[in-house]
Amino acid sequence: MRHSRPCPYHDPPGSTRPSPLAGPCGHGEQLHARTAHDPRGFITWSWHVAPTLPVRQGDQVLDFAIDPSLFSRPVTVAKWRDSMRRRPGGKEPYVCQTVLGQPPMQPSGTRAPGSGYWTSADPPGDLDAHAVTTMKRYQTVADGR
Repeated sequence: MRHSRPCPYHDPPGSTRPSPLAGPCGHGEQLHARTAHDPRGFITWSWHVAPTLPVRQGDQVLDFAIDPSLFSRPVTVAKWRDSMRRRPGGKEPYVCQTVLGQPPMQPSGTRAPGSGYWTSADPPGDLDAHAVTTMKRYQTVADGR
């Protein structure tokens, strides 16, 4: 979505931290996340995205993912990534962090088409309106309607 950064922050001097979007992709293996939000107890994706925010902890700055579909609180990008492994020790999902409006770098080393809204060319029209319509459709499915 095309919005300015909602939480201003200051990176340490010299930082080139990419933010705020991260998306893992499963190297041919679907991402597999356990969740109470699905009757099966898990959900699978070939691609999943969550906003990230740098958080200062002591003298370190760590990126935290905000993903209410998987967690009730922000978690480190590493914990977020690892939560989408089919099994502990399984394939590590590919993670690419980008800035808003920048398409992700694919595991092949090429950029995905479009604006980064998803892994293919953008749908025609307003992306914000498309996102709202899609989320309403997903909510209807989640509610069992």
